[in-house]
Amino acid sequence: MGQAITEWHTRAQEIKRGKIAQANDDSAWEELVRIQRSSTVNIIDFDPDNEIAIQQAANLLVEGFKVHWPDAWPDMESALREVRDALQPSKINRIAVDDEGTVMGWVGALSEYNGHAWELHPLVVRPDQQGQRIGSALVADLEAQVRARGGITIYLGTDDEDSMTSLANTEGAFHAAGEFCKRVQVSKKC
Repeated sequence: MGQAITEWHTRAQEIKRGKIAQANDDSAWEELVRIQRSSTVNIIDFDPDNEIAIQQAANLLVEGFKVHWPDAWPDMESALREVRDALQPSKINRIAVDDEGTVMGWVGALSEYNGHAWELHPLVVRPDQQGQRIGSALVADLEAQVRARGGITIYLGTDDEDSMTSLANTEGAFHAAGEFCKRVQVSKKC
């Protein structure tokens, strides 16, 4: 499973960087679909009528966030409300499933600014499957879904409950961020 997901992710990154083909080149995206289908994890639309997948996705929220954000979805009731709310026709929802149809991860997005920007919410991978690049594959797939709908931006907000996403708590972070920005500016000039 991990090798196929890694290959899929690598090819997605190459396509996005223009190393294989332009992002709108259907043959490049068809190659991603072929790689994805050859793996034991497939990324599919989240069917709002699939009660088993809904239950599994709710469980992912409870289990996936309980360590670092325990108040987010502390129980199945709150998680089920979140899942059902997310499964609106105007939103994008994709799940990674194994060969038996078990939900391994879920990514969703909400359209903003007349479909030009999309807020990524949620992104969760089953804790025992983290580190297998399932989350990366879900995000790459979401990028393709947003692009197909005419979107040009995906953004993510975070709640930093235990200083895991704050650069301000890292010594020298502002200097590092400044150096990164300088590198980006220089690379744009090339």
